[in-house]
Amino acid sequence: MSGHETALKARILWIPALQVAVLAVYLTLVWLMRWGDAFSALTGCLIGLVPQLYFGFRMYRQADNNDAANWLGHAYRASFGKWLMTGLMFFIAFASDYSWDAVVLFIGYLLMQVTVFFAHVIVKR
Repeated sequence: MSGHETALKARILWIPALQVAVLAVYLTLVWLMRWGDAFSALTGCLIGLVPQLYFGFRMYRQADNNDAANWLGHAYRASFGKWLMTGLMFFIAFASDYSWDAVVLFIGYLLMQVTVFFAHVIVKR
């Protein structure tokens, strides 16, 4: 395994760890500050985190694939699966009878998305 593949795999593993830390901080703040429903916060974060874990796992397995066309096709399929899972999870959440705090839920989801972006900016190598 080359140094580039090792760095890529380390970055793929680092992103979910950062997301879990952000999830814990957000959930703690919502609970301590009584900003809204903590279960909605947890659900929103999980709707953002679980599909990203799926995508990360699929891309982790392809980190040492040197065929660009094959890798890109795999990335597109994994990305499609990630968005399909996200839509399905939102559908299941809002189809349930639970009274969601929608603002807190969507902030949790957006925090997970923004964390992925900033993780790539922070870790350039």
